[in-house]
Amino acid sequence: MGVMILIVLFVFFYLLIIFEHPLKINKGAVAIFAGAVLWILLPFVTTLTGEFIHEKLFHHLVEIASIIFFLKGAMSIVEIIDSCHGINLITDSITTRTFVNLLWIIAVISFFLSAVLDNLTTSIVMMSFVRKIKLKSTEVKILASIIIIAANAGGAWSPIGDVTTTMLWITGRISSIHTIEMLILPSIVSLLAPLIVLSFRYRHKVIEMDNAFLSNATYSISRRSSAIVLFTGVVSLILVPIIKQITGLPPFVGIFFGFGLTWIVSEIFVGRKQDNTVHIPDALQKVDLSNIYFFIGILLSVAALESAGILKQWATTLSHYLTNMNVFVSILGILSAVIDNVPLVAGTISMYGTATYPIDHSLWTLLAFAAGTGGSLLIIGSAAGVAIMNTAKIDFFWYLKYVTPLALLGYLLGIAFYLLQVQLLS
Repeated sequence: MGVMILIVLFVFFYLLIIFEHPLKINKGAVAIFAGAVLWILLPFVTTLTGEFIHEKLFHHLVEIASIIFFLKGAMSIVEIIDSCHGINLITDSITTRTFVNLLWIIAVISFFLSAVLDNLTTSIVMMSFVRKIKLKSTEVKILASIIIIAANAGGAWSPIGDVTTTMLWITGRISSIHTIEMLILPSIVSLLAPLIVLSFRYRHKVIEMDNAFLSNATYSISRRSSAIVLFTGVVSLILVPIIKQITGLPPFVGIFFGFGLTWIVSEIFVGRKQDNTVHIPDALQKVDLSNIYFFIGILLSVAALESAGILKQWATTLSHYLTNMNVFVSILGILSAVIDNVPLVAGTISMYGTATYPIDHSLWTLLAFAAGTGGSLLIIGSAAGVAIMNTAKIDFFWYLKYVTPLALLGYLLGIAFYLLQVQLLS
């Protein structure tokens, strides 16, 4: 009975998170409250001793802190780069007059940008560029949709890209080199499928590209200073998995190194200038704390269920009825378009230990791909989609009709390519 109370409460809070937008209750608030409630109830509704609960809490706290420290550092680096107009150097250099060329350029930049940044930041940056171009409403929607697909696909293969891939990496389920080797091609396939279809559909379309209009922003920072900060930030992010590989230290140590270095460089080349309007500490205040609280709350909630033995029971039941783990993970990816992928991945991590599925097992690698790219199936399925939804004026059913079939095609072909790759390499 006690365990059932925890499950019912978790499902209730989960529903509040899913319906965040119609309810107008921030999912960060719900998640952090849920995490606290489940841990408070644990000694009252289970037979676990206070000492055992205390040990479990602190055991999970170390893992949660590692993830949160990493995310906070990575988000701070991105904010510094953005505040110094480093990302504008990339978007302002795009010039083309054919819609298909623009489609491919935006897709490629979004794909690789999200591998270093994250899909939310990438989608916002690329969408701000698209809005500067004189396009029809439908054309804006198509470009916005390919940004969503490309950003989600790009984050899936990088340990510092999508947050779920980062979670799997930090918790020791996947290694950086193996993940990149095994997922970069399936991720490219998942993007190429919808991209090729759209290219044939719009192959004769010509657009207006006014360079003066695109570059009409005036900045108090020199392009040289922006380029130095951009270069430092990107190199710092790339160094994180290398530092982990060489030293064996947790990834947050590498991200703190990069964060500190980027901050110092930005202060030297931007912060000390008398005639600029950028203040680095102010930029750091823009880091989205509600997302941080959401991650903390979800991870605490899942940890409470794991401590109560609930996730182990679920894992046993699932293994009994669903013996093919590839099918299981593929279904999880589709579910991530409806249900947030963070709790899905966190739950899977807690359900299956490394004793059963060791590091770089196909379960974990495929999960990184499925959770990352599955969110593209619906406009509300990822942070990138939600961020672009209002900006591009894309409604749920338009995306479902015109984009979901293409995203699903890419998702299924990506999984098929991954499984074929595993067979050929085994």
